[in-house]
Amino acid sequence: MMNSIFMTNILITMKKLSKLKINPDRLMRNEELITLKGGVNCVCTDSHGNICAAGSDYGDCSTCEMMCSVAPGCSGGGFICSHY
Repeated sequence: MMNSIFMTNILITMKKLSKLKINPDRLMRNEELITLKGGVNCVCTDSHGNICAAGSDYGDCSTCEMMCSVAPGCSGGGFICSHY
C-alpha cells in the first residue's frame, strides 16, 4: 500500500513538472496485447470428420481437448489445436 501511494505521488509530481510524457505512437492496441498473451484455436470434429464445434481460449491444448469432449455431437471425433 505504501509503495502504491509513493508511486502515485511521484507520478503526480512528474505530471506537475511536465516531465511525464506519454508517446501515443508507443502505446499498444488491444489486439497487440491479446496477441502477446497468446492462446489456442480449437476445431472439434465428429466421427465422420465434420466440424462440430470451434473456439478460442487463453489456455493450452488440454483445454481444447476438454472442450471437444463435452461439445454436443462431437463424440468419437477428434480435435485440432493451434497456438496463436
